[in-house]
Amino acid sequence: MREWCFRIYLYENEELVYEDDDERWALYDSDEFHDFFPDGYRSMSGNHSEDGHYTVSWYRKSRERGDTVVPAGFCIIEDGSVSTTVEIDGVSKAEIANDGTVALFRESNQFLVFNSDGEEIFRESFESNVMMVNISRDGEYAALCTAHPDNAVHMFEPRSGQYLGRVENTGQGVIQYMDFTSDSGKKKLRTYNSTPNIRDDVHPNRREPMAEISVKPQFDITEVDGIGVISDSSDGIWHHIPEDEVQGVEGRLRIPGVTLQSSCDKQISLIDSHLIYNDVDEALNESIDFCKQCQEFVAVYPDEKVERTPKNRVGR
Repeated sequence: MREWCFRIYLYENEELVYEDDDERWALYDSDEFHDFFPDGYRSMSGNHSEDGHYTVSWYRKSRERGDTVVPAGFCIIEDGSVSTTVEIDGVSKAEIANDGTVALFRESNQFLVFNSDGEEIFRESFESNVMMVNISRDGEYAALCTAHPDNAVHMFEPRSGQYLGRVENTGQGVIQYMDFTSDSGKKKLRTYNSTPNIRDDVHPNRREPMAEISVKPQFDITEVDGIGVISDSSDGIWHHIPEDEVQGVEGRLRIPGVTLQSSCDKQISLIDSHLIYNDVDEALNESIDFCKQCQEFVAVYPDEKVERTPKNRVGR
């Protein structure tokens, strides 16, 4: 697990930097960002991108000092210098990708994503408390987790705001921390019921992931009919064959001469196929990849965020 967050100090010039090897600091242009740094110095919470190129630092609440207001918000730091600032109240946690995309959540249980210029891409509100957010190192995926009654992980495509679906937390307790990882090129999201700054004397099991979730669109399986076919084991993908293609040959799929057209227009000889999934549900739950061209035709994403609320089991 990466560290939860760190303290970073921001100065208007390097002469003010305290010489401490453990101190993390950055500089800002006092002419451009005076309103965000009216004191000439500021201490904030921070997180850096995986490659260290970007840092996001935030301050939760604004404060008054005489006639001066020190605003709440966050700033994006690029190669040690502040590149942009955003004034926004109640930032609880922020993460930043290698391309400068920022994912954060607020005390009001709002989830927001900004680009590297500090422009808001989208926001989403939740009824349950938001516990944690994270973003993949390449900025392609973002995730947040909620407490009860929702108690789930929600995944998004940050650059488009596309909602990718909800995955129920089946572990013990609520999710306290998440991180993205890659296994043989496939992105996974690991969930934990503890944070990286957990005490050393806790049981070792609490440092182990509760679950590993495949980072991919969470399909509405009830809307996808037909069968799944791995035509060639060396491809590492399975194709979707629509229900209307299968009609008339049910129970005779492995008979010589039966060739069906997949959703990506591939002609597949079923007798020569490596594996056939009679239920698409089975194929979706396997670790093997779904053909991207087939997905474009059959993938059904939730139209909007789905959340378990006190009023309904899983509602919109």
